[in-house]
Amino acid sequence: MLLATSCAGRDCTLVGCVSGVAVDLAKGFPVGDLPLDVTICADDVCTTTTIDPTSTNGPTSGPLFEQLALDDRGERDVAVRLEVRSTSSATVLIAASGTGQLRRNQPNGKGCDPVCYTASLTYDEASNTLTQR
Repeated sequence: MLLATSCAGRDCTLVGCVSGVAVDLAKGFPVGDLPLDVTICADDVCTTTTIDPTSTNGPTSGPLFEQLALDDRGERDVAVRLEVRSTSSATVLIAASGTGQLRRNQPNGKGCDPVCYTASLTYDEASNTLTQR
């Protein structure tokens, strides 16, 4: 259910958004090595998630997207790094990097809050890089 509120003289929904980076790595994900620690960094901000066979966002439940929330510093390029490491052996299975461009996003339309800045990248197994989508 969407609720309407007034902003800038027009009706706006209450859809929210979060500034950050999302990485799609389903195609190159080493499923046979679960559990895995997946670390994503954008500039100097990092987050790590453990993926195991029972994870709701695991590779058996569909495409795997890992996300990293960032502050609202506007449209800009960010250096993005991805590391996938075996939890049991600490072996690095994927180490990739790329550049993401944070783009302005207003899910409720122009003139309505919130405003966030997002970049979506995909892991390319062939080149072992992250590319902007």
